[in-house]
Amino acid sequence: MSWNYYFKDRAGHQNGPVSFEELLVIARSGRIAPDCLVWPEGGAPRAARDVPELAAAMSAPPPGASAALRADFPVWGLFWRSLVAGIGFLFILPAPWLALWLYRWLMERVSLPNGARLGLESGLGRPAFLFIGLALSVIIPSLLGAGDAHAAQRGDVQAAQLIGSLVQVVFSFLILRWLVDSARSEDGALRVAFQGGFWAFFGWSLLLGLSVLTIIGWAWVIRYQARWICRNVAGSHRFEFVGEGLELLWRTLVLVLGSFLLIPIPWLFAWYYNWLVTQVLAAPAPEASALGQSLAA
Repeated sequence: MSWNYYFKDRAGHQNGPVSFEELLVIARSGRIAPDCLVWPEGGAPRAARDVPELAAAMSAPPPGASAALRADFPVWGLFWRSLVAGIGFLFILPAPWLALWLYRWLMERVSLPNGARLGLESGLGRPAFLFIGLALSVIIPSLLGAGDAHAAQRGDVQAAQLIGSLVQVVFSFLILRWLVDSARSEDGALRVAFQGGFWAFFGWSLLLGLSVLTIIGWAWVIRYQARWICRNVAGSHRFEFVGEGLELLWRTLVLVLGSFLLIPIPWLFAWYYNWLVTQVLAAPAPEASALGQSLAA
């Protein structure tokens, strides 16, 4: 399709000749509407929407516009991998290998709006420290007082649980930063880093814990915490979380209550996490930031 094309723009003015490649660029820019006429030199006019390539170009977001991430977590692939990683976490030592294996698989099932799949560029060294530390902070406090019916009233058990919770927040923050810093895209365009501060993350975690007392308020805390996380991802792309608190609430309740029935669990988890990923919008940053340039170097 290299011959010359003519077209009428939104104002009804005739333009051309242009190549078909140039016509696609014009369609992406929004200069022509679906009902605008286009035709090759010497050919019959057609509505732009009737030319498949032009219809796709007009439906694509304009350059720099935000669009949702894409996810395709298969039901059984997500379920059995999550189950294996969860069991391995309980044994502590396998946790880093299984976590890296799971996160790599998850990232590869997520795509940027342009279709480029994500990946995880990380060795074992950093996640080994992070996931063993997280596993220990969960397992050790739960083992204290095991078999003691009055363990919940013991001061040493309460202190260990409090310390364990604080350590879990620390490692959760470090894991978040590692995950964002290690994210890459197959086209090489994605280079980002997490710039949010620990104390802000700690504040959000504390607020989330307190919001459980309100029965439903946690859904809105999760919403705004996710927005804070996305807005603190800096580099080649910008991100925005657009999920609503009410939708987080009912979907999470369906997930939790449905899980009591056991059989629907694989389908519920795939339904929930596929939806959750699509609530994140992504777009190339207007300009490469100094951080993005240093990461690409």
